[in-house]
Amino acid sequence: VIDTERRKAHIDLVDPTHPLLKHACACLSYEDEDRPTAQEMCHLMLELEKNDCYLKAKCYSEGLLEQLKCQLMEKTEELAERDETISRIRKDMTKMNEDISRKDKIISEKDEEIVKKDQLLQRRDEELAQKEQHICKVEQDF
Repeated sequence: VIDTERRKAHIDLVDPTHPLLKHACACLSYEDEDRPTAQEMCHLMLELEKNDCYLKAKCYSEGLLEQLKCQLMEKTEELAERDETISRIRKDMTKMNEDISRKDKIISEKDEEIVKKDQLLQRRDEELAQKEQHICKVEQDF
C-alpha cells in the first residue's frame, strides 16, 4: 500500500491550498528520486518565509504575543496591588488583634474586681443579716 493512500484520511484533513501539502505528499513517495532531499526541504522552508500566508501568520502571532505580554503585565500589576492590599489588611488585623487582646485583659481585670466586690457585698449581707437577727433577739428579750 502506498503511504499516500494509507494516510489519505489524514491528508484529506489538510487544506488543499496549504503550501506544504504537495511537498509533504512528495516526502511520502515510495521512489527515492521522487522524494525531496534535505537540502531541497531547507530551501523550501526558506522560501516559505517569504510566502504571504506565512508573513500574515507571523504578524498575527507577533501581535498576539504583544497582546499577551500586555495582559501579563496588567495581571502582574493587579497582583502587586492585591498583595499590597493583603499586606495592609494583615497589618490592620494584627493591630485589631492587639487591641482585642488589650481589651480582653481589661475586661478580665474588671471581672476580677466585680467578683471581689460581689464577695464583699455577700459578706456585708451576711453581717447585716446577723445584726438584724441580733436586734430581733434583743427586742424579743426586752
